[in-house]
Amino acid sequence: MREASKSNLGIVAVTILAALAAIGLIVNLSGAEKMVSRPLAHLYAIEDPQFQRTMGALLDAAFARKQEEIFESDLKGSKRMTLEEWRCRPFAEKVWEHAAALLGPQL
Repeated sequence: MREASKSNLGIVAVTILAALAAIGLIVNLSGAEKMVSRPLAHLYAIEDPQFQRTMGALLDAAFARKQEEIFESDLKGSKRMTLEEWRCRPFAEKVWEHAAALLGPQL
């Protein structure tokens, strides 16, 4: 009886993962994205002072400060990890990361 329960649990888990993957694919592929149909003209090189003025007008100092605050907040809530630690993280964590990556754009 227990073997049948374990087998059924495995089938349910695989079915749920397959359904989530299918939903993620459908949602990502069904979106009507607008594509650039003509080349965009480059008005200024990055080194051009006019580029710096234009970007400065678009992204002012208040915006930059807010982005830095957000980054610092994210950094405080993070944990330093080596590549080896990342590769050896638990399987369940890997599954959640992949699910989040699939569904992230929809959230």
